[in-house]
Amino acid sequence: MGKTTLYSRYATKEALFEAVVRKCVETFLQDMDTGPAEGNLEKKLVQVGTALAQATLTPYVISIMRITLAETDRFPEIAKEAFRLGFGACVQSIADALTNGEEPLSAELALEIGRRFVELALHPLYFHAFFGGDLGILNQRISKDVAQVAGMLSKDVSQSVFDNPI
Repeated sequence: MGKTTLYSRYATKEALFEAVVRKCVETFLQDMDTGPAEGNLEKKLVQVGTALAQATLTPYVISIMRITLAETDRFPEIAKEAFRLGFGACVQSIADALTNGEEPLSAELALEIGRRFVELALHPLYFHAFFGGDLGILNQRISKDVAQVAGMLSKDVSQSVFDNPI
């Protein structure tokens, strides 16, 4: 397909970029399956958090994040939507694990813990990756980082309810 044919399918460059970002995010989300988690809160967070970190700390996903981040000034609404979809999917995966099985939490508390977990365990790894951090080394950090955050958030669940900053 030529450039002219490609551009003729979309009214603007923004529409083309949005279609590309949506397709990339959809592809990533289809591949993201954390499976069921078992055990107490801390064990569930470690299981699901590790699976999410491994699924997202890949060259493909980091490149999508970098491209979207680079175009934020030109296409702020697309960047917000891509973030909402990716962040929301990670949070929901954690919440789903926390509302099922042993020691289930309320949906509201599970979502709050999921949000905080993603912000504390996954986002720092992504930040390093955005600026050229070695993905192999970052993947080696997953088990330690995820376990530390899971331990912290599971110590006192009543302290894990935070205001939604977004």
